[in-house]
Amino acid sequence: MKRIFFIILSLLTATSVFASHNPSRYFPFLERPEEYISQGRSYVYSGLFITNAATAFKGDGGNLGIPELWGEYNLKQVIESLNAVKTAAGQGPYNPFSGEPGYVNYNQKDLIFNVDGKIKSRGIIVSAEQKLFRGFSAGFFLPIMRVNSTMNYQFNSDTSHVDLRSPTKAEVELFDRVRRTVHTDLGLKGGDWSKTGIGDLDLHLGWRHYWDHKLKMRGIDFNLKAGVLFPIGTKRDENYPSSIPFMGNGHWGVSGDIAVEFELKQNWKVGFIGSYIHQFPKTKNRRASYFYEPTIFSAVSGDIEVDRGRTL
Repeated sequence: MKRIFFIILSLLTATSVFASHNPSRYFPFLERPEEYISQGRSYVYSGLFITNAATAFKGDGGNLGIPELWGEYNLKQVIESLNAVKTAAGQGPYNPFSGEPGYVNYNQKDLIFNVDGKIKSRGIIVSAEQKLFRGFSAGFFLPIMRVNSTMNYQFNSDTSHVDLRSPTKAEVELFDRVRRTVHTDLGLKGGDWSKTGIGDLDLHLGWRHYWDHKLKMRGIDFNLKAGVLFPIGTKRDENYPSSIPFMGNGHWGVSGDIAVEFELKQNWKVGFIGSYIHQFPKTKNRRASYFYEPTIFSAVSGDIEVDRGRTL
């Protein structure tokens, strides 16, 4: 009943959810065209939202598990990464299979796991716009949310080493048991992650000018916005593979928008919108791939500069 009530309440307030310069790949705080056209008014709004995702878009078409955005999970490569780090520290060699009964050289064979998961969120968005003077206005956008993220692993015999195309039940259980051991040795925590927090603060300054009956048109509405993204939102936890950032993951950003709407005659309108976001590089302690293992499962970590680039 709580879930049904929340969905109904979200639908009733959906028209109040306002736009954000959100470069997150996980949460669809989508831009709405009408929010670029401020019409010189002041407002304070809040809107409830709920999201539920289980798959992601694949770069070359189709779908894949959300964790697989980081790459294919091959237990062999994860073991090689941990072995390289431990050997360099004088603690190697590392082979988690060596103590298993009836051990064969599994650590030298491709052990592919399908990794899927779900991301659920619910929260409230607070948005405001304040009219200033001579067409100028200032506003902000801030989401407050609760996120639950899960990860599931399933051994894929079809894409693993040819010798393991028909594994026994004992072998499948062995591979999953060793996978959990390797994750513990990597310092990784469980596959479930939950967090309540806020997203990044989107603070902007806008300017609007309206030309009445100009160039043989009924009106021209011209809007400009410039903003700053303050990285106060919840960031990704490197020790939880299923952890996700709420928005920019600690990166400052700036944005610029232009929106022009031409009213050719009454109720006949045409226009265009352009939006640009630039996120500045940031250096922090992160995991990094040693071989070809997904970054979130790598044993290598250190201060790494990440440049998230630009979004147009």
